[in-house]
Amino acid sequence: MKKTISALTGLCALGFAYNASAIDYDGSDTLQNVTEYLVENFDCGDINYLANGSSAGENAMCDNLQESAPMSRALRNYKVCPNAPVDDPDTAEVEGRGVPACQDQTDRDEAGGLVVGWDGLAVARRTVEGATCESLADWQPTLSLLYAGAAPAGGGNPDGSNCGTQERQDLIANWNGLFVEECGGECSGGLRHALRRDDNSGTTGVFEDLVGIDGFCNGAAPGRLNEDNDPIRVDCSDPFSSERYCPDGDLGVVLAISVPDATEDDPAGFEDATNNNRPCQFGSTAWATEFGFGTACPNGEPRLGGPAGLCLFPVDDNDECGCNNSSFNRPPGPAVDGRVYNERSRYPDCSPVTQNINELHRLSPGCEQGSSTNQIGCIVGSQSCYLGWGGGGMLTANPGVIDGLSIEGQSPLDPDAVTSGLYPLARKLYFNTLSGFDSITDAEEAALAECYDNEVRVAAAISSDGYIPVDDLDWEGLDCSQWD
Repeated sequence: MKKTISALTGLCALGFAYNASAIDYDGSDTLQNVTEYLVENFDCGDINYLANGSSAGENAMCDNLQESAPMSRALRNYKVCPNAPVDDPDTAEVEGRGVPACQDQTDRDEAGGLVVGWDGLAVARRTVEGATCESLADWQPTLSLLYAGAAPAGGGNPDGSNCGTQERQDLIANWNGLFVEECGGECSGGLRHALRRDDNSGTTGVFEDLVGIDGFCNGAAPGRLNEDNDPIRVDCSDPFSSERYCPDGDLGVVLAISVPDATEDDPAGFEDATNNNRPCQFGSTAWATEFGFGTACPNGEPRLGGPAGLCLFPVDDNDECGCNNSSFNRPPGPAVDGRVYNERSRYPDCSPVTQNINELHRLSPGCEQGSSTNQIGCIVGSQSCYLGWGGGGMLTANPGVIDGLSIEGQSPLDPDAVTSGLYPLARKLYFNTLSGFDSITDAEEAALAECYDNEVRVAAAISSDGYIPVDDLDWEGLDCSQWD
């Protein structure tokens, strides 16, 4: 049933509680471009969209920091419903919280969300002229074994104990075995890397649910999120390799890609940092004080002046950090591979964009896209023998360089296949609220909610980012009946 937001028009027209400056607003990065399209093209509120993920948007609502959030999934009943057991064996850990703040808010009559579109999650490979491998073979067993080391239906051990089996080694070694069709000799050495969204992404949870896994081979045990712990290693020690990150001579097959978000104090910072994709100047370095990830410098050299002291960083010909460093270009100190400096994005003054120690971002030269999904598509399109999955928008963001693989004969770009469920890796996209859209008090959020309730505007925004609009915006209320 359609949920109307009739009260918002009057609220916005009267300008109640109108904010003089943009509000910081969390939500899914899947819907970042969609939300920004609405804000930029219509009168949809003064919104600074942080795109920290669906969980961040849900948490912000739980913590009363905002009243709505665009999300790539529905509200999680076990987290929001007052009587839901936090330690229910069939639910995932709740972001380390003892009791979710949402459960302290017991009025859930208006909680739920508008279904604003559909997204066919895509598994992509590089576009190669004449290649015939267009369909993924036995999609659930293949993806489960590749990414989690186990068969579907609850497979995958967070400690990675299933990931070194001979069966998985054989799958990775046989590129042709990943597909229904033979690809010829395109990748005779097998698959090099399988890229994925990180553990903080709502898209990751959807992928796990649809494939039937509960962990990833690169490391998803508590305290080891997104790490590079896949026991099957790929040699990247060739100093002329096009892979732009190789700290120890090898990398695991499965890698989580995290594009850093701007800091709260500098929301445009990541864009400023990623604009620098220039090569580092051989032999040029700069001292920086804001490394912040440990007591040693990236090459293992002790900091100058003690644990909080200075480190030397490679810089470009403008004396700015954030450049692509080569294997041979090393600041004075231990003889490590110089590509260790490419792990994290940095501002021109060499300070890190985020404090996310598990950020694996710059694996390919020229790939500095603003969302993790689009970054995965860019990397897969620039490297041979890679696979990667993400939101379907990565196909439209990287036209001509990657192909979305068909699954069970269905394409992730076929609207009818995605919305009917024939394409199995499909999900709905939501604009969610805990308190009800008619109860939103902040004028900026109210204006955005009104825009999300406009089918014409939403269809234009959804289509612009490669997603599939719905014929009629549909309200899905929160169902707490299983916990009553």
